[in-house]
Amino acid sequence: MRIAIFGATGCIGRNLIDAFNTTQDKIIAFYRNEPGIERINLSWVKYDLNSDDDLSEYLKGVELVYYLIHSLDHKEFFHQESVYAQKVNQACVAVGCKKIIYLGGIIQINTRLSDHLKSRMLTGKYLAANGVNVLELRASIVLAQCSTSYQIIKNLATRLPVMIVPKWLNNHCSPIYIADLIEVLMNSRNDRILGHMKMDVGTEPITYSVLIQRLRSKYKGSTTKIFTTPYIALGPSAFWIWLIARVNYQIAKNLTLSLIDDTSTSSQTLSILLGRSPTTLDTALDLMINEEDL
Repeated sequence: MRIAIFGATGCIGRNLIDAFNTTQDKIIAFYRNEPGIERINLSWVKYDLNSDDDLSEYLKGVELVYYLIHSLDHKEFFHQESVYAQKVNQACVAVGCKKIIYLGGIIQINTRLSDHLKSRMLTGKYLAANGVNVLELRASIVLAQCSTSYQIIKNLATRLPVMIVPKWLNNHCSPIYIADLIEVLMNSRNDRILGHMKMDVGTEPITYSVLIQRLRSKYKGSTTKIFTTPYIALGPSAFWIWLIARVNYQIAKNLTLSLIDDTSTSSQTLSILLGRSPTTLDTALDLMINEEDL
C-alpha cells in the first residue's frame, strides 16, 4: 500500500515510521524542517502546509493518509489547524484518496471544551468533508518519552514535592502507552472505513492528580502533597508549569488551558482494537523508566 504521513517527524510519527520498517508498504513522509531517519521503503518530502504549492502532486497514487499534525506550538493554532486539515482534504479529493486515519483527542459530548479540543474536533470534521472516509482515533495523554504532555506531567511530579494547583487537576484522563497506540494505528490501515468513524482509545480513567502521584512514587519513591484551589486561574498556572516543566512555552500554555477538559474513556474499545488487554498504566510507566536506564 502507498501511504502518506503528515506529522511524520513528531513523537507519534517517528514511532509509526519505525513500525513500518518491517512492512512492504511504501511510505511518503512529510517534513517541514528536518527529515527523520532513512528507511528502504520511505521517501521524505519537504513541504510546508502554509505554502501555496500544490499538495496533490505529492499524493498521487496514495491510498491512505495518516494525519498526525498538532500545532500547539503556535499562538494561532486554532486557525492554522483548520487551514491545514482543509488543505489535506482537498488534496485527497483531487487525487482520489478516500481514506484518512486521524489522531485526535477524546471529546466529551455536551461539555465545555478548551480551544485545544475544539480544534481537534473541527480538524476531524474538515478532514472528513467531500466524501473522504476518516477514522478518527481519539486519545488522551500518550505515555511516551517524546510526548510533551507526558513530559509536563512527569517533570511536575519529579520536581515538586508540594503543589498548589487549580481544581481542574481533578479532571480525568485516560493515558495510552505509545506501543499500544502505534499498534492500533498500524492495524487500522487495513480496516474498511465508511464515513467519519470515531473511536476513543485509552486505558482506565485517572485524575491528573493521581497520575502525578503515580509518577512521583515510581521515580522518587515518595508522594507529592497536592492542594487544589478554585482561586488559581489556568492562565497564570501555565507560566509556572512552563517554568517547572521546561518545555516550549506556547505548548505548555495551550495544554494547561485544556485542563478544563475531561479526556477519559473506558478501555473497552482499545481492548477490541488490540485484540488483547491494553498495557496498564503501572506497566507502561515501568517500561518507560527501564528505557531511561538503558
